[in-house]
Amino acid sequence: MRVLIAVEDSPYSRELIDEVVKRRWPRDTSFKVLTVVTPLPPAAALASADSLTIQELRHKEAEAICSEYRHILLNGIAGSDVHFEVREGHVNDEIVCSAVRWGADRIIMGANTGLASEPRPTGSSSKMVARHSPCTVEIIVPPSHKTAKREASALALT
Repeated sequence: MRVLIAVEDSPYSRELIDEVVKRRWPRDTSFKVLTVVTPLPPAAALASADSLTIQELRHKEAEAICSEYRHILLNGIAGSDVHFEVREGHVNDEIVCSAVRWGADRIIMGANTGLASEPRPTGSSSKMVARHSPCTVEIIVPPSHKTAKREASALALT
């Protein structure tokens, strides 16, 4: 079985990795930790002479995150085979493209569940990946995200 785990630079991705480690996996399971570095907006790239340096720094930070998660999976899942990949481009497209090229049987990713402090549309990336993926997509909402949303809803009601 080949499992692609899509992560980002957020505390929820660490919880996603912890959730994967808690499960039982067949011995022949291979994992790939994937993160996508989005391109700088054209205006920002033109305005900054250091845009190439900024993008390289973002790529190195993404590699560090993936490497850390790779080690957590290697130590937490006996006999696992774990790789990581950093891609550049549009998040949804790159997740699906990586899954196709690697021959993934499953994609595991988190979902933005619509906290008021987070401007992205609720679960838009996970919905798009699920719609266009050639394999099973499992969307995990980490427990702390559920708690934060519940607390934010309670505050809004008071």
